[in-house]
Amino acid sequence: MKNLIRLTIMICLLLFSNSPIFALGYRDILKEVGNEISALENLGKYQVDYEYQRGEIILHGSASSEISRLRIEKAALSVKGVKSVTNQIKIVPDLEQVAVRSAPIPPSDQAILESIKKSLRENEGFDLHGVSVEVKNGQVTISGSQHSFRAVDKILSVVLMVDGVKDINSQLLVNGSAYPLKHKS
Repeated sequence: MKNLIRLTIMICLLLFSNSPIFALGYRDILKEVGNEISALENLGKYQVDYEYQRGEIILHGSASSEISRLRIEKAALSVKGVKSVTNQIKIVPDLEQVAVRSAPIPPSDQAILESIKKSLRENEGFDLHGVSVEVKNGQVTISGSQHSFRAVDKILSVVLMVDGVKDINSQLLVNGSAYPLKHKS
């Protein structure tokens, strides 16, 4: 009788030795899934829990992108003994990365210069002949001559309203005299 039992066990082992259940126990499969996920690089922030049920891994938690979510699923599916994966991972963007990506790009000096010229052309009350404008790193230098202090004030206020202008260095003259730019705050 003992020989019959041994023979039956040996036949079962031979028949089912390729079965994933015999290859790894469920604890081994869970450990291997964890190792595969941990080995992934550049996933961003993620928090994943998983469970094993009859050859299926069920993933729960969050990941910072759809790509990360799919890479985690693929890693779990690559483990011997896993027949399928149900991916219930939610996408929760990494807010630090979103803030970095969505920070506004300051306009180029050329774009600032074009905006200044357009804004000055659209306004009236001053003569732009002999007025030159230069932009370097958002710093505007404007030079030339105007017929009144009011015209200079208007030019400076128009330039100051252009997006990307950080500061104005006015070298404008009024009838040959320097325009006083002493401001106290």
